[in-house]
Amino acid sequence: MINKIEQMRLNAEQTKQLLHLGLHGPDDQIPLDSGVHREQHLFDFLRSKLPLEGTFKKTLPAMIQSLSEELKTLSGSSIEELLLDAKTETRILIEIKEYAKERGTSAQNETEREVALAVYYAAIASALVYHNARISEHPCKYLKDAFSKLGKNDWLPSSLIALFQVAHAHRSLDTIELTDT
Repeated sequence: MINKIEQMRLNAEQTKQLLHLGLHGPDDQIPLDSGVHREQHLFDFLRSKLPLEGTFKKTLPAMIQSLSEELKTLSGSSIEELLLDAKTETRILIEIKEYAKERGTSAQNETEREVALAVYYAAIASALVYHNARISEHPCKYLKDAFSKLGKNDWLPSSLIALFQVAHAHRSLDTIELTDT
């Protein structure tokens, strides 16, 4: 049982809630505080699949565009896997960045906006770290500050914290030209 909980990468509060639910059932749940809610929302966002929309869908021939809804179920890796895989193409990272931007813009609350913002900057950091590519028009100092702040957030998974820390330490950020977005 302990190994299963560790595999789910739950924090102490989430583990407490899971054990409480097992002992008392769903009618007696502990209310989620904003920190736990934010972590759960991030967990769900990172485990989701990138929708086959946006610029990728536009690049498909007209005949195949009609099949894109069916292709959604075959989209493969989770957003987290794509962000942390050095083989993920820059164009996919741009898609993730734009998707997170859309989700942040349409967010229903501050928690959803914070989560989308973290994923947005993770896509920028991933392009920088794995491809030495700059996919944001934000000034370099602004990006470094964002990476620094995000690299200290304890509600982010350690893999994203490490990505932000590496991106923050990246020496050539200010010399990299903007990649076509």
